[in-house]
Formats: sequence, structure tokens, C-alpha cells
Amino acid sequence: MRTLRLLGVAAQAEGLRLRREARGLARRVVWQVAAGLFATAAVVMLHLTAWHALLPPLGPTWAAAAITVFDLLAAGLCVLLGRSRYDPVAAEALYLRREMLRSAAATDPLGEVMGAALRTPAAVIGGAIAEALASRFRR
Repeated sequence: MRTLRLLGVAAQAEGLRLRREARGLARRVVWQVAAGLFATAAVVMLHLTAWHALLPPLGPTWAAAAITVFDLLAAGLCVLLGRSRYDPVAAEALYLRREMLRSAAATDPLGEVMGAALRTPAAVIGGAIAEALASRFRR
């Protein structure tokens, strides 16, 4: 009974923790979306500023082309910086998980429990006594 009550309290605590983390995650997402909107507005203003600065010396066509080239270079840099990299720790963890699941699937849990129970000192002594008694009854 006490065990069930302890498990119930643990489940309630976990539920509370998950609700609090979800609320915090939602708050962070809202603020990050707002930051993204302001960053987008800043990039638009930067483009307008560059356009007005480049318009007199280059004209409208070449000013737009210069801004486009800069945008393409910035996008290429972002792609290079954002590419996925090999993570040896994650690869080792994946290998370990696969090996543990394969080992768990290959074992016989009941056989392991019985084998462990039969290797205890009490089981060894009991087996020796039972064998001695069996040999006495056979005579």
C-alpha cells in the first residue's frame, strides 16, 4: 500500500514538472517568435538602407544586384555553418543502445533470475544437503 502511495506521489510530481516545463517552453517560443519578427524587420530596414546608399553611385539595377549578391553570400555562409556534423558521442550512444536492446532480446529473464537464485550461498548449501539426504535414502 505504501509503495502505491509513493508511486502516486512520484507520478503527481512528474506531472507537475512536465506541466511547468511545457509552460516555460511555450513562453520561450513566444518570445523567440517575437525576436524573429524584429530580426526580420531589421533585415528589411538594412536592405532599404543599403538600397538608398547604393542607388546614387550604381543606379537601381546594379544596387539591387549588389544587395542580391550579398544576400546569396550570407545565405551560403549560413548553410555552411548550419550543416550537420558527425557527433562521436551520439554515435557511441546509438551503438550502445542497439547493443543493449539486442542483448536484452537475446536473454531469457526467467532463466537469469533462476540462475542467480541458484548461485546464492543458501541455494548451494541447500543443494548439498538435499544431495546428502537423497544419497542416504537411496541406500
